[in-house]
Amino acid sequence: MEKYKTINPIPTFERDAVEIFHDLHRDNLAVTICIDQAVEGVLSDLVVTFESYVSAMSLDDHWHPKAPEYLDSFPTIESFSWPLVEVDESLWLGVLSSSQIDVAGIPKNYRFISLNNTLDVLTFSEPKFNWVKSEQLISRQFKSNEDYYFFLAIGTEDSEQRCNEIGCENYRVSSSRKCRKHHFEMIRGYQPPVSAS
Repeated sequence: MEKYKTINPIPTFERDAVEIFHDLHRDNLAVTICIDQAVEGVLSDLVVTFESYVSAMSLDDHWHPKAPEYLDSFPTIESFSWPLVEVDESLWLGVLSSSQIDVAGIPKNYRFISLNNTLDVLTFSEPKFNWVKSEQLISRQFKSNEDYYFFLAIGTEDSEQRCNEIGCENYRVSSSRKCRKHHFEMIRGYQPPVSAS
């Protein structure tokens, strides 16, 4: 049975998380806990970074243990789940084959939980915390979580050919005849935030 230990940044959590965003890079991982918590008088979200990670699994729905055997052991805040826990005896880690786990040993399982989604991370790195003003986060400037991830998935403008949008000087992305900004606008119906383009 899974066991949970709360992870407490400084200052610690005072409320439920609304959304979890994650940005995968080649070697490292950045996770944003959208929480709008007042930190030194400013509404802030928490960015958690890991220098490296083994695997990450995102669920579009929140994960909340409803089975009676979990209810006493799962930490809560307000009326919902604590936003970040370390999971011992992880069910997810238990189903991975030994070939999927690094030879360096058994990684830690961190679980990020919000009202809208959940992210599990397997890593040997310790988390680093940074409170950031909510409105400064590019992810918060998109209309939805899906739009933000779609924008990241478009990729970079690495073509030698220009975007086919009249007057645009940007280059095409590999999956389109348009640049990143205009491809996003064509599919999602609005321009991405200026800070993201």
